[in-house]
Amino acid sequence: MLIYLNGNQSIKGNPNENFAREWFELFSLGVGNYTEQDIVEAARAFTGWSISGLAGRHNPQLSDSGEKTILGRTGNWTWRDVLDITFEQPACARFIARRLWRTFVENDPSDETIDAVAERIRAADFIMLPVLRDILTSEAFYSSRVRGALIKSPIELITGLMASFATPTLARTQILEGATRLDQQLYYPPTVEGWKGHHAWISSTTYPLRQRIGQSFVEARTADGRPLRTEANTDLSVDVMGFVRSFPGSATARGFVRDATTALLAIAISKEQEDVLVEIVMRGLDENLYWNLDDPAMPGGIRNFLAAVVRMPEYQLL
Repeated sequence: MLIYLNGNQSIKGNPNENFAREWFELFSLGVGNYTEQDIVEAARAFTGWSISGLAGRHNPQLSDSGEKTILGRTGNWTWRDVLDITFEQPACARFIARRLWRTFVENDPSDETIDAVAERIRAADFIMLPVLRDILTSEAFYSSRVRGALIKSPIELITGLMASFATPTLARTQILEGATRLDQQLYYPPTVEGWKGHHAWISSTTYPLRQRIGQSFVEARTADGRPLRTEANTDLSVDVMGFVRSFPGSATARGFVRDATTALLAIAISKEQEDVLVEIVMRGLDENLYWNLDDPAMPGGIRNFLAAVVRMPEYQLL
């Protein structure tokens, strides 16, 4: 962050305002909860940092130790004081609460929800572990109302494929390659804000590629036809029949389709969609006469079914 926002060039008498601005706007308070003068004054407090090797170093001699007024409070504030003063603002806990809820639960939370999470953040003194534990074990997190409320990020899509089909870990190079092609180059966000996420993940370019990546994974190849490899440098494959037999409803084609779509999709499918998927898995044969897990032709139908499911719009949702 020091390099990205030129903080390593910010010294007493010549402060750089980049980090101070992003600290208030993107990381802690949000627009409307600070002034331009707050940025100017906080930038003075953030002076004196440099990079030594791979570590940040603060030099008090290059830092502005004079009196500053930040968010209504006046004193000889240091960079640590700026953080403390910011955390004391009511808007700070609400800002972080909204970011957490939009990341893990739903994109448009109610004010009541944000107030409750913000109160939990303040009670935890901004330590995130207990806050996240409460969110991820709450009734709201598991509510049917928010199933399908988020769009998978590229990395969630790719790692989700591995988890859904219980495959070995995909080679990291192929994970990174797939995510990058879907506009999420890990550790290289497009701006200091990070990735916009949610609807921004889907475009006329990325959605068809998401479909190809999903289908190709089922077929154990990359979107451009190369074999998928595991982290142990072996060929990756999806055990489609093991997948089928893991469901209690696998005694019938329709039972399997219902179980599998419930497991793979965030929202329920329609009767019409179910009928189409049953026809795919049966390869056009009568589901009541020809469903036989020992049939040598069965893996082909299962693989076609899985390819169809991971290409569905519903598969893009969390």
